[in-house]
Amino acid sequence: MGNTGAAPGAAGEHASPDGFRLDINALRALSVIAVVGFHFQIPGFAGGFVGVDVFLVITGYLMTTKVLNDLRLDRFSLWSFVMMRMRRIYPALAVAVAATVVIGWFVTLPGEYLKHLLQALSALAFVSNFVFNSDSGYFAMAAQTKPLLHTWSLSLEWQFYIWMPLIAWLVWRLASRATSGIRAVTIALQIFAALSLAWCLWASQHDAMGSSFFSLRARAWEPLAGGLIAAAEIRRRTEGAKASWLESPLIALAGWVLVAGCTVYPLPEAGWPGMLTILPILGAALVVAARQGASEGSLLGLSPVQRIGDWSYSIYLWHWPIWVFALSWLAVRGYEVGSAQKIAMVLASLALGALSYRFVEQPVRTQRDFWTARRLLTVSSASFAVFAGFVSLAFLTHGFPGRLPEYLLPAELARRTNTPAMSVSGMQTLPSRRLRPIAVSAARRPWAGYPRSCGEIPLPTSISNRFHRPRSATASTV
Repeated sequence: MGNTGAAPGAAGEHASPDGFRLDINALRALSVIAVVGFHFQIPGFAGGFVGVDVFLVITGYLMTTKVLNDLRLDRFSLWSFVMMRMRRIYPALAVAVAATVVIGWFVTLPGEYLKHLLQALSALAFVSNFVFNSDSGYFAMAAQTKPLLHTWSLSLEWQFYIWMPLIAWLVWRLASRATSGIRAVTIALQIFAALSLAWCLWASQHDAMGSSFFSLRARAWEPLAGGLIAAAEIRRRTEGAKASWLESPLIALAGWVLVAGCTVYPLPEAGWPGMLTILPILGAALVVAARQGASEGSLLGLSPVQRIGDWSYSIYLWHWPIWVFALSWLAVRGYEVGSAQKIAMVLASLALGALSYRFVEQPVRTQRDFWTARRLLTVSSASFAVFAGFVSLAFLTHGFPGRLPEYLLPAELARRTNTPAMSVSGMQTLPSRRLRPIAVSAARRPWAGYPRSCGEIPLPTSISNRFHRPRSATASTV
């Protein structure tokens, strides 16, 4: 998720109260490690999905700090704020999305490729949380067949970046002085956080479809928890009040223990977010509010921890597509996913995250003479328009079936016309609509190894495992 702060070279003691914080960067590192560990089914990360909730607290704190400081100094501009976030989030997201589209060309059948293209378009438009919410339910495709499923959280963040600054700006304008402006904004954020939490708790008990999982309405209280900490800090600073009692090593320790405990403990995923979501949010809020561990000599300042924190956004972007495509590639060949394979996927996520940070994120953020706001917006808009045209062409051609070898064309036609696609002596016959993306090697002959006639197509492992007990814990996820 998009983090914010100074460049990595800013490590050390704070130059200002709002300087780069190593403790927050370390919290990012723990969050992304938790998410990757959970998604890769690594022991010890049974509750690792709470990493996303921790990310939301961090982004709420940092973005509210930025907005309120700019309002206090009378320099706030919604356009500048949005472009700052776009510079931080969009380039790396666009590269990751483009990579999944290219890989999908080689390893998915036309019907599934069309769905993936729509999901890619929604991710780039920051509305994928709505798209994936509409694709949930009994007949939805499995999560492990959606390489961009994780982008729902980025869309939710972006929506927060739009309405939170607008509300803060409007409330500030209605207040007469800076001090009263901060108080008014704090009250407004408290009201919205309370309403969101109330809705979240109600939906966790009554939303049978789980729509609240993707909803900003049910999750706004999470970034607002961080935002309220930022508002309280700025208010104390403006009024010249003394430091909060929360700024204590014991408070920080309690927060770290709470976040780590939630990561390790197998929290129930059903009804999330809900009452139990308060625990990781509270832990993250305590760490942020405590403002401890902000020196290079501390444990949180260790180089490996800080590097993972720097790379956390790109690691998050790449880890899920790696998992989805690797699972499919292994399952279709009948391989199990063991420790060696998971270690390889973790290392691949770290490597691609580091490369993305070094060659995509940093150049766009630091080379501002070249990547001006106008040029960044022009390139992004043009790229989006070209991709939208590509998606339109894909729908006109029914997913580019011409890229398939001839022996798979009858199977694709059967899928589109809802007729039996397989009828082999001694094997299962499946209606074509039950076909899922058949992930195959993206080598020079991506469909190598498959029979040459439709009538001889055996049931692939990735499909067969959906109807029989899997040979391994992970084979059934494809």
